[in-house]
Amino acid sequence: MVTWTVPNVAAYDAYRMAAEALLARQALRATGGDGSHMAVEDAVSAQFRAEIPAFAKPTSERLRRACHSAQYFDPSAPPLTVSDAAWAIEKAKEALAGARSLLATSPPEPFG
Repeated sequence: MVTWTVPNVAAYDAYRMAAEALLARQALRATGGDGSHMAVEDAVSAQFRAEIPAFAKPTSERLRRACHSAQYFDPSAPPLTVSDAAWAIEKAKEALAGARSLLATSPPEPFG
């Protein structure tokens, strides 16, 4: 049985880093620890989901759950498939392209 854990984890990391780049442009960052990834997802979804639909909360939740399932064995979780990996990679590409475009054309101002 082939598992698709690495592509899912890598896609989520790329997705999260694109989100963190938008927050960094605003001089914001998650402090780390429990819930920090969700804080990044919430902040980016609230601010940028209209311009970058890949940052909609349901997308980030699905990506985060798949990454968690890939990194931490959960016998009750369904196995990740090639379709899951392809979807995750596509959403990461959309998030990265959207963040890149927004930063180039209309970068968010520093917060505060």
